[in-house]
Amino acid sequence: MTNPTGGLGLTSGLFDMFVLYEALAAIVHGDAKESILDRYSDERRRVFLQFASPRATENKRLIYHSTDPARLEVDLKRLRRLETDKDFLLQSVTFTRQLQTPSLLGG
Repeated sequence: MTNPTGGLGLTSGLFDMFVLYEALAAIVHGDAKESILDRYSDERRRVFLQFASPRATENKRLIYHSTDPARLEVDLKRLRRLETDKDFLLQSVTFTRQLQTPSLLGG
């Protein structure tokens, strides 16, 4: 479970559902073995630990716990880059793509 700052729990939950629905439907229809759920669990946990949780934690720190003026200035300088650095802006707005898990049914 992640903190709600930034909505990454909801967003990653939707990605959880997309890949889980497909896997469960394949099991029900006899097109996949139940072991696919272990792969699902491992992959979604990896995505959470590698992307969703660290970003949510950083969002919360920035918004609610910015007590160090020097650190806050570094954070704000990073945010100001969004105005001038198109590549950084694109990287920031496409972050949620990293929360996706491709189909587990493909070879």
